[in-house]
Amino acid sequence: MDKKTNQEKYAHYKKHSRYQFCEIPNDEEGKAFVELLRKFINRERYNIRVKGQYLDKEKYPDTYWDKGAPPHACTHLRVYIDEKPDIKHNAWVAQQTYGVASAITILENKLNSLKGMYKDGV
Repeated sequence: MDKKTNQEKYAHYKKHSRYQFCEIPNDEEGKAFVELLRKFINRERYNIRVKGQYLDKEKYPDTYWDKGAPPHACTHLRVYIDEKPDIKHNAWVAQQTYGVASAITILENKLNSLKGMYKDGV
């Protein structure tokens, strides 16, 4: 198995990341940015999660959180914008329904063309 270089891993994580904003400074300006995102997001469709990034080693030198450090203990923030589960599910159902309906139409057309060949040959 080939091992990826750190640069290849970083490119992969950037391309497939689940967060939309990262390295937001955990200061007044960064907090104002997050509040504006919360204010103007389409709440019918999306949820916002804010997580800490880069533990502040000066304030918390010997601290460990097993589920990730809280935002107040970090120097930067990450913002995750997730589509609500019911919206994502409904889109998936619509996509599957469209695919099956298209397949049925193609099969019906093929069946009708075969029936036409049968009638002409007899």
